[in-house]
Amino acid sequence: MKNWKDDREMKENLQLNADRFMGFADVYNNARPKCPEKVKEIILKYLNSDPTLVVDLGCGTGLSTRIWSEVSNKVIGKQNLNITSFLIK
Repeated sequence: MKNWKDDREMKENLQLNADRFMGFADVYNNARPKCPEKVKEIILKYLNSDPTLVVDLGCGTGLSTRIWSEVSNKVIGKQNLNITSFLIK
């Protein structure tokens, strides 16, 4: 059973981890590769139409979310998923 103290400690640890990266967004953005357009082209060819909805699970910084926003009416990015439990359900 979870208790309040564990939740508070977890939030504090997450904040400390996030604080380590403060001020590095520009460096990360410049060094991070962009999502290849070829991926989008292959998927669009397979679908044979533009999607009306794209759900980007585990979207991270949103690299693939951005490329889908050019062709889809709606794009949803979701990060911090427990993929294993999602796939089991």
